[in-house]
Amino acid sequence: MDELSRDPELAPGLVRLLSEKLTETRKVLEDARQENKDLVGEIAQLRAQKADMWADAPGGRRSEDQSDVAHDLAQLRQDLAQKTTHVEELARENERMDSELDELRATIAQGSAESLEEHHKPLMSCLSQLCPARTDIRDLRQQVKELEDEIARTEVAVQEREVMFQAKLEKANAKRDKYKAKLEALKNAEKGPVESPKNADEDAQEACISKRSPMVVPSGRRRGDRQHLDQYKDQPCVDISYLPDSIPRTIEAHSKASRVLWYPECTIFSSTGGHDARIFVSKVVCSHKQHPLKWRGSKSTSNLTDMLGSKHELFVPTDSSCARYLGTYCCFTTSIISGNEWQKLPKEVRDGIVKRCVGKTDGTRESMSPAQTSAIHDACEAGDAEVRCFHLRFDSFNHGYFGALLQLKESRDRAISTKAVEKRKADEAKACDGPEYTEATKRARKK
Repeated sequence: MDELSRDPELAPGLVRLLSEKLTETRKVLEDARQENKDLVGEIAQLRAQKADMWADAPGGRRSEDQSDVAHDLAQLRQDLAQKTTHVEELARENERMDSELDELRATIAQGSAESLEEHHKPLMSCLSQLCPARTDIRDLRQQVKELEDEIARTEVAVQEREVMFQAKLEKANAKRDKYKAKLEALKNAEKGPVESPKNADEDAQEACISKRSPMVVPSGRRRGDRQHLDQYKDQPCVDISYLPDSIPRTIEAHSKASRVLWYPECTIFSSTGGHDARIFVSKVVCSHKQHPLKWRGSKSTSNLTDMLGSKHELFVPTDSSCARYLGTYCCFTTSIISGNEWQKLPKEVRDGIVKRCVGKTDGTRESMSPAQTSAIHDACEAGDAEVRCFHLRFDSFNHGYFGALLQLKESRDRAISTKAVEKRKADEAKACDGPEYTEATKRARKK
């Protein structure tokens, strides 16, 4: 009871518990009383049965039955006494619980309004804190809804972008198929007279170049037959003495590239159908006659980072006198070749790099002995001569530039041919005997 006075909130729960226990006790008490009545009735029935049996049975047997009946009666009395004791205990427990229940009810009835108010205040405080929390929950739900709407809009935008990118991809694939068809047509053109697909701009460029350079259109074709100029990019079109800095300005006007590059073909690795190229160059040049080797910076490759993003007209020498035009390429990255990577390069590539990194003070190349070549190979492998690789990507084939170079080469070839004919005639004249013939020849030339 002291605990209940300190904490009145326990009273309702305890009252419910005692009420439940009292109900169970009363039920057990009723069961015990009913069982007691059943036992009393059973004893009376047994007594009646024994009396009937004694009346019918002989004397000796009656005595035996009486002893059995006495024993059964004693057992029944004992059971009855135990049941009675149990019933009395239950009755006392019932009375005790009734008294406790009455006391609890009295305690609850005596609870003051102050205690109820004391317990009511924390509840009101909790409710006051709960109201802002409910408001926060509503705000959070609103924010979640807004975020879900934003996610939905983002997904729609992503889907639209995917559709757009898919359309671009299909367009790119169509262009790729078109270029593949052009490439196949060019390959077939080398085998037979198959027309390659071309657009209006290419037709106009070819017509313009064909007027200036008859070498563009092969002999044996009608005037109306035209061929794509890309199939002639393997044709020598410029004398090697013009490369890299002696091309006339009238021809340079056709190009928007920043410089002209020409390298041995063994130092150029092409990929993706010839539209990408990797060129291996040495950052320095050396004079191999000095011991130890004396190196100096190469003007064309000393600062390869300046080449990034710039365009270049790329040439490859076909022999000691001519070079062929590959097209306009754009430099998009550079890298340094380590000693291990140098060893993995093909031998012809390494030899080409070594030949390009050896020269005189005027920039011309000179021959080397095997020992000197080996020394420069060792310098490149050890990193004393830094070797770089810059990557070019095909940009376009400059048809106007190519045609102008062909026209220049044609003019040069005609001049050389004319000089050769004149020299041959002069040699023939000197070979003839007789002053009369010589004088007659001179008079004929004057006329």
